[in-house]
Amino acid sequence: MYTRGTVMSKPTQLLANAIFAMSFGAASANAGIVDWVDWTGGGIDEVYGTLGSGLIDVTYSGKYVFVDNGSHQISGGAIVRESLADNYWIEGNPAPYTNNGIVDNPPPGSDIIALVEPGPKTIYFSGPVVDPLFAFQSWQFNGANFGTPITILSFGEGFWGNAPVSLAFGGHGFTSSADSTGYEPHGVLQIHGTFTEINFEDSFWESWHGFTVGVLESNLPVPEPASLTLFGAGLAGLAWVRRRKKA
Repeated sequence: MYTRGTVMSKPTQLLANAIFAMSFGAASANAGIVDWVDWTGGGIDEVYGTLGSGLIDVTYSGKYVFVDNGSHQISGGAIVRESLADNYWIEGNPAPYTNNGIVDNPPPGSDIIALVEPGPKTIYFSGPVVDPLFAFQSWQFNGANFGTPITILSFGEGFWGNAPVSLAFGGHGFTSSADSTGYEPHGVLQIHGTFTEINFEDSFWESWHGFTVGVLESNLPVPEPASLTLFGAGLAGLAWVRRRKKA
């Protein structure tokens, strides 16, 4: 279908404890909501994006044919054309990205990195990410080895059709095949662990096959509000002044 000491007084200690609790509090209640990378542009063998509304910078390094940032397709740092689709991540039946009880939302719009040439590729994160998700689109008779355990969460009918996928490479990757549903697999998998980079290698040449990555919002680091940062700095300054007076 076309469709990222000084001993404190008791009040000061209590205040510090409150700041810590607010900074590293409980995870979001929306455990199934995924923050997918917002791909913004690319250069020679590199694509750039962000997670968590700019909280984590993401860089893809490797061969690619284009990155779609939602309005343009970019290759080698130059705009090559307008986006050709409103939504590369549309879902049919069965839903390839959300039919798994873990992922509540598919990747948005046309944000996608398109690959042609097989070989080693790396995704770098400016901060650690936990159990990242890898959504794939149109990996016809193809697959990928991540060198670390993965779980295929779901696959189904997507933009270009449907096809089955299965674990491969000793449970560290996946491969696709064809059956009565078709030969264009679309789906999502989870890579287990905490990472500042993900390495993978796709298997074969193809017209193009696409991917994006995301992280459950509940697994993203909680940003410290600016007001708490300033207040923490004020506490540190107060402690320094008290030490100077005692001296």
